[in-house]
Amino acid sequence: MAGAETIWLDYNISKINSFMKLSTKAILAFRSLGRDIDEQWVDWAVSMMLQNYDTPHLNILAGISPPFYQTELMFIVDKALKELGLDWSDKGKVVKEYIVELLEKLLSGELSKKFALGEIKDIYVEEDYKDDLHDFYLLYYALDDLETSEVQWYWNGADRKNIDKIITTVSISWIQKYSG
Repeated sequence: MAGAETIWLDYNISKINSFMKLSTKAILAFRSLGRDIDEQWVDWAVSMMLQNYDTPHLNILAGISPPFYQTELMFIVDKALKELGLDWSDKGKVVKEYIVELLEKLLSGELSKKFALGEIKDIYVEEDYKDDLHDFYLLYYALDDLETSEVQWYWNGADRKNIDKIITTVSISWIQKYSG
């Protein structure tokens, strides 16, 4: 039982650490997906200001605190993105760029496999089960099962010995197909 608790704790710590540093690609993807604005977006605005970006609505966003009123914040975020010259209107493009970023961080070890696959799995569901993300959905659940069991039923032939290699191979293939 201690192993399962450790896995859960590691996953949640990884999730917290990752979201403390949302990238601009993540912000653009989240905006195009219509995700709620919260502290993570405010932290992104502050980090942009620390990188010497300075626009009126970015400053407003950086100073917002709860409660977060989504209608008002969408207006502020949209203005800030426009002032920065950032376009999120091509949903397919910005989501793919974010997924490439997640996979590159997965491959470099900056993000855990569980976290990166979980993010892509969530996008897969949000995007009404787009075929090009289906493998990541299956790999997320295969990895999840293999953390607590010797077998999984999501990815043919995957086991504890080869799941990391499969995830790496599929990730590299996806990056090669969709980056650039």
